[in-house]
Order: sequence, then C-alpha cells, then structure tokens
Amino acid sequence: MSSFPPDFDPGTFARDWADAWNRRDLEAVRWQFADDAVFSSAIAQSLGFGEDGVMHSREELRRYWMAALSRNPDLHFEVTGVFAGVDTVAIAFRNQIGHPCSSGAGARRRR
Repeated sequence: MSSFPPDFDPGTFARDWADAWNRRDLEAVRWQFADDAVFSSAIAQSLGFGEDGVMHSREELRRYWMAALSRNPDLHFEVTGVFAGVDTVAIAFRNQIGHPCSSGAGARRRR
C-alpha cells in the first residue's frame, strides 16, 4: 500500500518541485516532503551532505539546498520524466546547462 495520499499525482508533484526550484523558493520545495522523507543525491554527497548522499529529514534537505543555490545562482530545472513507485517518486530533469539529472524522494508527500 502506498504512503502517498490517494489524490497524489506524480506529474503535478514534479512540476511543482521544478517551479519552486526555479523561483528559488526552498520553503515550497521543502513543503512537498514529509518530515521523515528520504532523499538521495550524488551531488549532495560530493558537497559533504550525508556520508552516502542520503538525507533523512526536511532540515537536512534545507541545508543541502541552501548550499546548492549559493553555488549555482543560475540554477534552473526542466522536468523530462517522472517515475513513480509505491513509496518513491523519481524525477528526471535537465539543469540550466542542459545536463541530464535525476532526483528521488521516498516516503510520503507532506499534505
């Protein structure tokens, strides 16, 4: 059984996620995740966030994302694909230089 609410739409989640990033609205990005969301990123690992690039709270995400924005003032995301599992959403996207990337989040979307 899914941990997502019955009305959860992965495509809407991905668009909202990218729109919030493109506005530099970290609170809106964080609000999409449960307090205990699990988020993994190889970039986070390279920046020293999480030994394995996995963060386990919205507060850890906030710190990572603040660092990412400070290092990338022109950051911009374009969603190219959305993949949903029972308790996970993975978003494929291109960044501001056209580099393909992906991001995954598990657990529940915050309501």
